[in-house]
Amino acid sequence: MNPLALAETLLAQGEESRARDIVLKHRLLSAQTPEEYVAWGRLCEELALPQQALECYQKALSVSPNEPLALRALGLLQFELGDFEAARRLLRRYLALDPEDEETRKALGNIYLALGEKGSYQALFPGKTRPRLKIKGPRLFPREFGQGDLEPFIPFLTGRPGYAEIILDDYGQARFQFHDAPLDYELLRAHLKGERYLCFFPISHDLKQKVASLQIFFPLRILRRQAREENFLRAKQELCLYIATRALRKLRAMGIPCVLERLSPWGYRFWFILKEPLHFLTVKRFLRALEEKLPYPEGGVRYDSWVFTAPRGLDWQEVAVPLPLGVHPTTRQRSLLIDDEGEPVVNPLLSFKKLREISTNEVKSICRGKGPNWQEPERPELLAKLFDSCPVLKAIVSKAEAGRKLTREEKLALFLTIGLLDQEGSLLHQVLYPTPDYRYSRVERQRKGLPPNPISCYKLREWFPDLAAVYSCHCVFEKDIRYPSPVLHVAPSLVPPEEPLTLEHLGPKELARRYVFYLQEKERLEEKITLIKRELTLYLSQKTGKKLSAGNYYVELKDGELTVKKP
Repeated sequence: MNPLALAETLLAQGEESRARDIVLKHRLLSAQTPEEYVAWGRLCEELALPQQALECYQKALSVSPNEPLALRALGLLQFELGDFEAARRLLRRYLALDPEDEETRKALGNIYLALGEKGSYQALFPGKTRPRLKIKGPRLFPREFGQGDLEPFIPFLTGRPGYAEIILDDYGQARFQFHDAPLDYELLRAHLKGERYLCFFPISHDLKQKVASLQIFFPLRILRRQAREENFLRAKQELCLYIATRALRKLRAMGIPCVLERLSPWGYRFWFILKEPLHFLTVKRFLRALEEKLPYPEGGVRYDSWVFTAPRGLDWQEVAVPLPLGVHPTTRQRSLLIDDEGEPVVNPLLSFKKLREISTNEVKSICRGKGPNWQEPERPELLAKLFDSCPVLKAIVSKAEAGRKLTREEKLALFLTIGLLDQEGSLLHQVLYPTPDYRYSRVERQRKGLPPNPISCYKLREWFPDLAAVYSCHCVFEKDIRYPSPVLHVAPSLVPPEEPLTLEHLGPKELARRYVFYLQEKERLEEKITLIKRELTLYLSQKTGKKLSAGNYYVELKDGELTVKKP
């Protein structure tokens, strides 16, 4: 009798021991049909021999790679054994051959739900969604994205024209769909709203790129095999978060500007924006050198410092990289930016807008194995002196550092003082960064178009009369050839001589404006002079013969009158 038929007969008669001996001896004999190997596999499952059943089904697929019965049986067995990755792959192949098999479709749907891939589940059952509990709570209002909100994505548009979109097929499998058209603001809006999941090509036609990324992840293949081990999954989730936040703190301590994006509980990536597009091999060396400076990963967690190209045989092929802050179609979960404590950033778009660009010198310094040349600027002595000498400027800086929004005039006052003293612009960025409308690219653009002359004291008192009155903004400068400006306290050479007050130089309207301004200044000064004179007269009347030193002059009371003389 045929060994297969004999084993089936013995099992039906309840003689499991004899049936098991025949199965173990004859199940993998050569020259059998795929159907026979599948039958041997089913006998193994009935005899509680799962590993031997796997061998039988795999043998059937080696004879006929698209054998439907073997694909289905092996996929369901892998699902029972907890290897969701293999089960998902096999059942997708089977459904492509027999899409009407509802039982197998339900089994694949259960795998998607177990993996948290709600989007794939919905693609598998288009008219069916999981029942939801109706919970009363705060409403969620979808955000509309204006052009200003999309400004941080401009560096992502500098790569090669064209983009890719990740879509789901009828069986819930994610696939790339490539488009030759360039990315535009409408596509970016659809990506941020979760309507589409878009990818970009960062390397331009001249092989340069302006955006760099470094990933931290735990291999998904291993996670899917252990999908039923909740303790294992939770442990790896906490480990990935721990390593990612440690790396973020390290990068910030090094002075390297970046943001950390959470792609999934087991995947994170850093984003870096370069000041100038660099050759992709230079960017690759930069990321590899940066990886060497980060805390060493552990527990199977890995760094991936290069995700923009992948080997294809003997060649390399560019890779479509998902844009940040999207909603992945398989999980329907949005990626978010997180801080160094692992908490979601409240306004991720604002974090991108404030992200400082990395200069070419910093990239080269990292590639040479050194730290970045840029460091968090400290206020140099001359700027400390400037703030001490001009309380109006100090008040504006204090308002900015407190996170308050500055008016146009307050920003101009800082640009025309700090912006001219600090040619690199680092201190100006540091002062303006806490303000809610700070944008790195906008400040850089405005800083490069600054006029050469600093702001005058007249203009400060005209723009901020309340501050000038509170802080007594009436500095006296010894050198009258230059117009009065706060910058005279620290860098007189930056202040040009004052223009003559003539029609030829200023024109009638400007002369009239200054005439009114000086009259108002005269009234305020006379009020202050009267007040100070009364106070000093009272003081010196009680100190007979006492003189008060005032720079190159001295003040004394003579015959009841306050007089100012040179020594």
